[in-house]
Amino acid sequence: MTKSEKAADCFKQGLNCAQAILSVYGEEDGLAKKDALRLTAGFGGGVARSGGICGAVSGALMVIGLRYAKGMESKEKVIFSAREFMNKFKERCGSIMCRELIGIDLNTPEGKKALKEDPEFSKLCSNLVKTAGEILDQFPG
Repeated sequence: MTKSEKAADCFKQGLNCAQAILSVYGEEDGLAKKDALRLTAGFGGGVARSGGICGAVSGALMVIGLRYAKGMESKEKVIFSAREFMNKFKERCGSIMCRELIGIDLNTPEGKKALKEDPEFSKLCSNLVKTAGEILDQFPG
């Protein structure tokens, strides 16, 4: 199983999208899984279910920070890599915004119901997590 598939599987098992990415990819950069889960707990659903930046994107940007932020001199490398990641994700998925990617508002009764009950929602988001992982795989550790 690839790391991107493992991250998608973690989402299917109940982690939010940011948790799924950071818990799988952060370990190779020295971040303990329990810490990754705690750090990303509020990033699902586009940050606190606000529909903002997709949690898979947020988690991936955290991974990029772990990989490339080695001090103030590396700030530009991190920014360049983060933008490159976001551009690639947007090319493949159409947006980096959760509300645009999933097409529902998670703060409405209908959105909350879909979050809990709709298998298509879970499939869509697990595919977004997998895509984020596949793009991360292109960034050397």
